Order: sequence, then structure tokens, then C-alpha cells
Amino acid sequence: MATGSGKTYTAAVSMLDLHRHGRVLMMLPTLDLLVQAAEAWRRVGHRSPMVAVCSIEKDEVLDRLGVRTTTNPIQLALWAGSGPVIVLATYASLVDRTDLNDPSGERRVRGPLEAALADGDALYGQKMAPFDAAVIDEAHGTAGDLGKP
Repeated sequence: MATGSGKTYTAAVSMLDLHRHGRVLMMLPTLDLLVQAAEAWRRVGHRSPMVAVCSIEKDEVLDRLGVRTTTNPIQLALWAGSGPVIVLATYASLVDRTDLNDPSGERRVRGPLEAALADGDALYGQKMAPFDAAVIDEAHGTAGDLGKP
């Protein structure tokens, strides 16, 4: 669909119809689009808890919409581990990163979304259940180089 033609709205309405009480993941390329998506999904009637996996710490729009934000996989697994939830995440939440606890700076750890889905043992037993559906915004930007987020 062309820019401005309602892709976010279409996805939100579709997921409301198909997975109203399910576990839905929406991946987005930017923080601005993440906030816009949260607004659109609430506007069409989504009332499930929402969690944003992103670097936003304080945002008046997300606060008003009741969207929690985190980059901590343990916190994510606690907030969105089971039951109905909409997780909005940037592609950056999947990217491996430098382990801040490694003095050498060479060790890598999984991104917070991937870690919450896969690392139950490493996260004090916290782990997220799988999603029922995923919406990938700007999916054409995910194709190509294997090293791409």
C-alpha cells in the first residue's frame, strides 16, 4: 500500500478482528512510527495491555495510552510474558549488542525482544510466550543483507 493509505489502520483493524484477545507483535523501523502505531491501535479499539520495546523512557502520548516502555528483557518478560498483549517494537530491539557487563567490551548479547522470547534460564526463569501474529511495518526494509536487523 502507498504511503499514507492506511497500512497501520488496516493492520490494527485486522488484528482486532483476528486476535482481539491474542498476543500480537508489531515491528516498526522508527520510534515516531511506534508512537503513531500505538495511537492508531488504541483508536480502532484495542484494549489489551501494550508494551513498547524501545529506548523511549518518557513520552506523554504513550503514557496517556497506557503503554509501558522497556529495553530490559526481564521486565519485558514480566509485563508481556503471557496472556493478551500487544508488543510494539523497533527493529533495533532484535539486534545483538555489546554486553555492558563485559569489561573487555567484546561479548555480545541478544536484543531485548529476542532475549525475552528465548532466554528463560538466563532471565531468572522469565520468558515470553510466543505471539499469535506479527505485523512487520516497512517489511521491504528488512530484506537483503544477512547482517541487517
